[in-house]
Amino acid sequence: MKVVVDQAVAASADRTQAALLDPSLYEHLARVSPIGDPEVLADERHGDTVTQRVRLRFTGKISPLAARFVNPDQLTWVQETVTELPRRRSQVRTVPDRYGWLLGFAGWYEIREDGPQRSIQHFECDIAVNVPGLGRLAERGIAAGLREHLAREAEVIAAMP
Repeated sequence: MKVVVDQAVAASADRTQAALLDPSLYEHLARVSPIGDPEVLADERHGDTVTQRVRLRFTGKISPLAARFVNPDQLTWVQETVTELPRRRSQVRTVPDRYGWLLGFAGWYEIREDGPQRSIQHFECDIAVNVPGLGRLAERGIAAGLREHLAREAEVIAAMP
């Protein structure tokens, strides 16, 4: 399922990008979203490129139907993000620690200026849940969670110094 989100952020594009590259962002997000236990595995800068790898855990509730296919305590993954600084563009993919055959997520985002203290995080991704008959429903649920996560992320970024 293709998902496209344009999330407004009450911060300049430069400030938004800096916040998204700040490893402490994940700790702030863990307080307001169902993504917990952030563990920064890599934060490497080479010229105009930043590569980050962060292990995350889903701490929200999943439906009883979904729990038939996955153990909620084992919903962990590594988020890999490669950012081209001059373009404010990032490639993102998740690598599930378990259930890789079941879930797929890859996409990109870029930060666009939208005024002196305002930017837009334009995000596009593909979500795949490989469960016959239920995959599409699960993908819609993940897409809704992603939209909510990006909105909370924008609030956190706006509040960061």
